[in-house]
Amino acid sequence: MSRFIWLLFAALPALAAAADNYEIERLERKCALERESLLRERNGTPACEQLDRIYGRPPHAAPTVVIRPAEEKYSGYYWNGAYGKNCTHDSKGDVIGCD
Repeated sequence: MSRFIWLLFAALPALAAAADNYEIERLERKCALERESLLRERNGTPACEQLDRIYGRPPHAAPTVVIRPAEEKYSGYYWNGAYGKNCTHDSKGDVIGCD
């Protein structure tokens, strides 16, 4: 029984040790590849997140993207009965110009 306890005490530092240099280098290479990947938005960067946990860096907040639709100068080209021809109309329906 005492041999088991001594073996357990001998193995604890190895189990509790931080990631070794080889593991950190491997994660850094993998992180660089994940950052360059075209599927980065879909798959994320788990190696980079693991490196952040190892180094104790705070997690990165995803940037908030606000997309505003472009203001349409012209909304349509269709028949205008008042002019008797096809005209370009704006988004309100007012005539901008006719051919």
